[in-house]
Amino acid sequence: MTKNLINMGDAFMIFYDLGQYRSLPNLIKKLHETHPGKVPSLSTLKKWHKEDEWKLQTMMLDKEIRDGVKETMLPDLIKTKAKMLKVLLDQIDKSVEDGISPTNTRDVVALVHEARSILGDGDTVDVKGSMDVVSIYIPDNKRDND
Repeated sequence: MTKNLINMGDAFMIFYDLGQYRSLPNLIKKLHETHPGKVPSLSTLKKWHKEDEWKLQTMMLDKEIRDGVKETMLPDLIKTKAKMLKVLLDQIDKSVEDGISPTNTRDVVALVHEARSILGDGDTVDVKGSMDVVSIYIPDNKRDND
């Protein structure tokens, strides 16, 4: 008599839903809870994991979800950043109107840093290029004549 196992695709989705606790032993535990009597052996799960590239599938699914969240959240994120930047700039304008100015360079740098972080600009500079190392032989006449 053959055992009626859970479908490989369903097993993968349960595996995926384990999130940070994702492992084949944890999958077996979960399947015993959710699909008693239909749990494949560890060797079968290892075979499915390898042949169906579960690791790659989880990475691709994670990326799809991340991209979808970004796409969904981007308009609201832009609006929020615009509001934050407006508040910051209004505070700067009010300070100037009240005769308050930065007392040192550190205050100016902090304001610029805050504005750049709201806009999503980092403080890192991306320098691309390459540096070739060239060896040049310069003879030392004293050694070369020995």
